Amino acid sequence: MSWRKNMLSGAFREAPFVVETGNLAGGRRVAMHEYPGRDTPFAEDMGRKGRQFSLEMLVLGSAYMAQRDALRAALEIEGPGDLVHPWIGRLKVQVTEFRLRESTREGGLARFSVTFVEVVDLPPPLKTETTTALSQAAKASKETAAEAFADGFSVTGHPSAFVAALQADIENALGGMSQTVQGLANEASALIRAPSNLLATIQGGSASIAAAATTPLAALRLLAATFGTAPETQAPSTTPARQQQSKAQEVLFNLVRAEALGTAAEQLAAWTPENKDQADELLQLLLGELADLQMQANDALYAALADLQFALVQDNRLRGANLARIVRSKLPASLPSLVASHLLHGSAKSEPELIKRNPQPYPGLIPGGATLETLEAANG
Repeated sequence: MSWRKNMLSGAFREAPFVVETGNLAGGRRVAMHEYPGRDTPFAEDMGRKGRQFSLEMLVLGSAYMAQRDALRAALEIEGPGDLVHPWIGRLKVQVTEFRLRESTREGGLARFSVTFVEVVDLPPPLKTETTTALSQAAKASKETAAEAFADGFSVTGHPSAFVAALQADIENALGGMSQTVQGLANEASALIRAPSNLLATIQGGSASIAAAATTPLAALRLLAATFGTAPETQAPSTTPARQQQSKAQEVLFNLVRAEALGTAAEQLAAWTPENKDQADELLQLLLGELADLQMQANDALYAALADLQFALVQDNRLRGANLARIVRSKLPASLPSLVASHLLHGSAKSEPELIKRNPQPYPGLIPGGATLETLEAANG
């Protein structure tokens, strides 16, 4: 078969081109070690070098300008892309530089000299691992709270005053949820003698709150409203019946708070905050609730909440490392937003964010003297 028939049609990010010449540079990464008293060095092989591809690419014809612009745009897109190399095949590469040449002597023709380096698509293992661990820890804490509730909540054989007090507790516990999930508080009388149904109602309530929110952040804030749920009156532990009432109160409200907290942690695992400040604010909110709930928990729930605490901190540390931070500053005088962006960040790229975060009395004019919020990358 002719070598021409084996050649592929060149393209980068689906922008076509014709290849004139191509070069491939490779080799081994070698660290040379020289020692006193020895004439010959030791060569330590560190692995294969990343391959570098240099292509002389052409676009030509009566419509070459449109193809030229499409290829130029493809070469300037951020991040790696797919290259169909006419001789080698499909590769994942990163553009390092290119040159474009045109002349009146060669009308209808554009020449690109492009250098690519091979790259590999790496999954974000830290993000995947920490979000998975966070979701698992959240699920485990909810399951442990459910087990404690099943073991500790019962009204069987107790007097009517005991039942009436716990019914009021149920109404109080479901009251926060009922602001989002309609009809929950009205079910207290039917649920008090069916703990399994009460458990399912509370679990469904936190899930319904999350589902009712338009965004994960909105769900987090709605769930946070139930964090402070507590009995209006703490039952005294003076008699066996009162002790059982106190125990039932404890496991009931621990269940409500653990369900809301666990569901909030699951929402956080499925979503990336907009900036580092927001991530830290949400972390402190959840950690504060965790610490308070641990004070009321039995040993099993305490351990599950400690695991959730660790998972939250790890997820925040690793996923939040590259989030932008909020920077507050003031302009010496009122300036157009484009000028203000250049003054604050040295480029016009932050102008849309500057306008979004700082409402202006006049369109496009950033007031001087006012405290402005802008985003600055955490990694500098």
